[in-house]
Parts: sequence; structure tokens; C-alpha cells
Amino acid sequence: MSHMIGLWTHPRSISTAFERMIMERNDYKVFHEPFAYFYFIHETKEKIFHRGEKDHPKSYEKIRNMLLDAKSKEPIFHKDMAYHCDEKIINDKYFLQSQMNVFLVRDPWKAIPSHNKVRPEFSLHAAGYEALYKLFNTVGDLTGSTPLVIDADELLANPKAVVETFCVKAGIKYKPEALAWEPGSPKEWNAWPNWHTNASQSSGLSSATSEIPFRPTDPRLLAYIHHHLPFYESMKKHAVKVSEVAA
Repeated sequence: MSHMIGLWTHPRSISTAFERMIMERNDYKVFHEPFAYFYFIHETKEKIFHRGEKDHPKSYEKIRNMLLDAKSKEPIFHKDMAYHCDEKIINDKYFLQSQMNVFLVRDPWKAIPSHNKVRPEFSLHAAGYEALYKLFNTVGDLTGSTPLVIDADELLANPKAVVETFCVKAGIKYKPEALAWEPGSPKEWNAWPNWHTNASQSSGLSSATSEIPFRPTDPRLLAYIHHHLPFYESMKKHAVKVSEVAA
């Protein structure tokens, strides 16, 4: 049976650029946020423009079975927001144990204002950190070890060292040539117009974001940040440290 890696994250975490690096490897079939179909059709009344594929499965069970079936044929990488499948994935021990689970986090002072620029009406839940933290703990309990955590700031500061550590942990060959690419938007991103502008314009992980961080004053955004900050800080304690991998 082939290898499967699941990258779990929250919105605006630089995860799409990480996914692009996996695409550049050319040894994994990539699924871009497959559980979004389940969440935005069945789980929420939140409105979002999602130009999805008509024949993509839309129930949780059919999506997870699609991934498991693909895994039986070739190596699979999928990235998704933990909040897209929340309680379903937490209770699906078989699926979680069928793959390597990796967690990517970004400082909410950067990610949440960025999220607001693209989708101002997003909910507290959709900020994503609380659901991600719950899944992180679930995977740790299942495996008996701390899952691999990548912090976006560390990834952008030293992509070579962090990606090399990821490859070692995943048991796959490190391919330095995958750290750079030609700007463009892969077909897998077509379902989410306007969400991946920075990733589409980038040419590597170190250039994956052109956003200038700012400190929001909006009370709603501040409440979101302060609610999710403890979950981020708890996970960041376990993140790959540049100083450790570069030593």
C-alpha cells in the first residue's frame, strides 16, 4: 500500500505554497482541500465562492474513501483545514492511522487579518486554530508521540532546513529542486479563485507571501485572535526550530 501524507492547517497559513512544493516533487498525487466540499455543502450555512468540480464526492465518507482508494494505487498528499471535517475526522481513527499527519500553523496576528481580507464574513470557528489543536491532540493520543508541527515563519525563514526535516520525518527523499518553481496557478487551485494570489505569484517558499503584517484594531478580529492565540502557542512549542535543524 502506498504512502499518504495529510497536511492539516488553518486558513492563510502558507499551506498552499507548501502544497506547491509537494507538486514540484512529481512523486505524489495532490488533493487540494477535498473536505471543503463536505463542509460548505453539509456542515455550515456560511457562504463562500467555491468553484468546485461537479463530480467530486461531497459526503465525509465518500471523500475519505476517495483518498484511501487513491492511496492504494500511488503516493498521496492532501492538505485541508481541520475545521472542514472537525468531529468526523477526530472520530475516524482508521483514517488518521492510515497516513502521516503533519500540522502547519501561522501566527494568528498574521493569518487572521489576512483571512479577513479575502473573506470578511468568516466565523470564529473558521479561523481554524481550535479545531486544529483538537486534531493535533487526537493524533498525538493515537500515535503515542507528538505529531510533526511546522511554523510558517520558520518555514519562510529557512525553507531548506525545515523541508529537509519534514522529508526525514516523512521517510521520503529530500528534493532541493522542489523548493523553487515557475509562478502560476495549478489546476488544483481553480476551485478557489482569489484565495491563492500570493502563492500563484511566488517562485519558491521564501517568496510565498508579499503581505505586510499589521496590527488590527477591529474588535471582532481582536477577539478572534485572542481566542485562538493559546491554541497556536501550544502547537508552536512543538514546531521545528530553525536553530535545531540548521545546527
